[in-house]
Amino acid sequence: MKLFLDCEFTQLNRDTKLISLALVSEAGHEYYVELTDTYLVGDCSDFVIQNVLPQLNLAAHGQTLVEAQTSLLAFLSHLEVPLEICSDAPEWDWDFFCQLAYVNHRWPADISISNRVDDICSA
Repeated sequence: MKLFLDCEFTQLNRDTKLISLALVSEAGHEYYVELTDTYLVGDCSDFVIQNVLPQLNLAAHGQTLVEAQTSLLAFLSHLEVPLEICSDAPEWDWDFFCQLAYVNHRWPADISISNRVDDICSA
């Protein structure tokens, strides 16, 4: 099953930190989380401060990193496998997805994830 991935993060640099992560399956299943403990406003670019942070609703979607790992793994466990992750920015989004899904240096036992990440912009 294809999962379409999108992330928001603090800056376009190697020290970037995850702000939010969204997944939508081709069957319409949705997952969305906003992280509460992975970044500070001072870590964010001006663009992110002006355009991304005002859109957040931490009261409705906020979770710590550990909570987000748990909720993402629960979401993934209910999907038809294997999962194929598709992104318009895989060079950024894949690492963030792995931060949440690849816990204790392993994938969950009941989840088979394709080692291919599709760049949907070049497909």
